[in-house]
Amino acid sequence: MYPKQIDYIIPKNIEDLLSMLNSYSNAKVIAGGQFLTNLIKSNMIDLDVLIDISRIKELNFVKLDGNELIIGANLTLNEISNNDTIKSKAAALAKAALSVADIQIRSLATIAGNICSAYRYRDIPSALLALEASINKISLNKEESLDAQEFFIDSLNTKCSYNEIVKSVSLRADSKRSNYIKLRELNSERSIVSMALALFESSNESYIGIGVSAFFDKPIYIKYIIDDKKVDAREIYNEMMSRYESIIIKDDIPLEYRKRAIKKVIDKLIADTFSDYKDLRLILNG
Repeated sequence: MYPKQIDYIIPKNIEDLLSMLNSYSNAKVIAGGQFLTNLIKSNMIDLDVLIDISRIKELNFVKLDGNELIIGANLTLNEISNNDTIKSKAAALAKAALSVADIQIRSLATIAGNICSAYRYRDIPSALLALEASINKISLNKEESLDAQEFFIDSLNTKCSYNEIVKSVSLRADSKRSNYIKLRELNSERSIVSMALALFESSNESYIGIGVSAFFDKPIYIKYIIDDKKVDAREIYNEMMSRYESIIIKDDIPLEYRKRAIKKVIDKLIADTFSDYKDLRLILNG
């Protein structure tokens, strides 16, 4: 069965867009459309109006403001992976963006579209969590900033209502270093685990922010405090399992294989990121 007829409209600016969202209760916003168009074609979503925001220039920007890096909602994954400021201040996000599919898809898919689809196998959320991002939303009546941990509800739901849009994403730009690794299924672009980390240091403490997606039913965050100049991958794995084992994705990949896989990813991510830290002792899962 073919999808029903859907009205297609193009707002001139953000104000025009918000007015449209307030007028139509059964509308969806589209920019790159890499996830949404598949749902429409498969009749997996019911909507009356499609609002194309790809031409709104106010949503396409990168801004460094002190220790905060702000990325507009319409920035494509290809633009993110190639942006020098992002590569310098948020390397984990640039690497995560580069890991997504191929250049044709990355040239269309946007950062807001990637996180708002909330598809469980997405890669970008892990980097946003590691870099302690905030998701900045706007509606006709208010603006709101949510911690990324709060924004992601489960595998297909986020805290973004029908009359709101993600305007931008704000990241910490003061990490000492950050990194990202993705383990794919064989002969597939689908992730088994997508993981990022970021090192933060202050006079009070040093810790690693770790984000994981495509492994649990929602993207998750772990804060690992560095004590005694060591990073213990076993402690990181045990912390993840003690808090989130009950929501490991249940699909065609065996549970024990998933657990072995995430141990290997934790080991590699830590070893690759801190190989030149001579005074830091690394303990791996093995």
